[in-house]
Amino acid sequence: MPLEAFEHLNAEKKEKLINAAIREFSDYPYERASVFNIAKNAGISRSGFYYYFVDKEDIYHYLLDMLCQDFERELNEETSILNLHRVFFAFFAKFKGTERQNLIFRVLENMKPAVQDLFVSTLNRPGMRAHIVFQDTYKLKTSDRQDNGFYVVTSINCTMHALKAYYETDIPVEKILERLDRYMEYLKFGVVKEEFRNEC
Repeated sequence: MPLEAFEHLNAEKKEKLINAAIREFSDYPYERASVFNIAKNAGISRSGFYYYFVDKEDIYHYLLDMLCQDFERELNEETSILNLHRVFFAFFAKFKGTERQNLIFRVLENMKPAVQDLFVSTLNRPGMRAHIVFQDTYKLKTSDRQDNGFYVVTSINCTMHALKAYYETDIPVEKILERLDRYMEYLKFGVVKEEFRNEC
């Protein structure tokens, strides 16, 4: 997260730095994104960058958090934990064909374990989970918060893969959602018939 000096920047300088980071992470995979380029395009020195953020991962995490906060505003007391994948997909799919498309695509493209964990941990922060569990948690087998969190994280992971397919291919969105719903059915109900579960 940003260092204290970032919070004291005026709005114009903040926007310039964040836009430079968005441009860099939109143009390059995470591993190739450069603090030097971000600083240069923001009109500051490389050493000046470290006055506002600890490192590249720090500002990337900040961008992800901005996305997550936008997503959080889509949630309300009517949001069902069992329909979270649809809400998540709809929110991030809407950026296809917009100026944010490249950033979203890169985030999805960079879903190597370390980057994926970073994104999921941001989405799974306590403030967000408080919204997610408003509806239908009574339908789950357990009321354990950790188990419910596991379901949320797994559904988000499945949805991220569906979004990647949506951004990379011309497969109709209806087909992708049909496949995603099938994944979620397996997650919700399992693949083994109930009468055989004791044998597994």
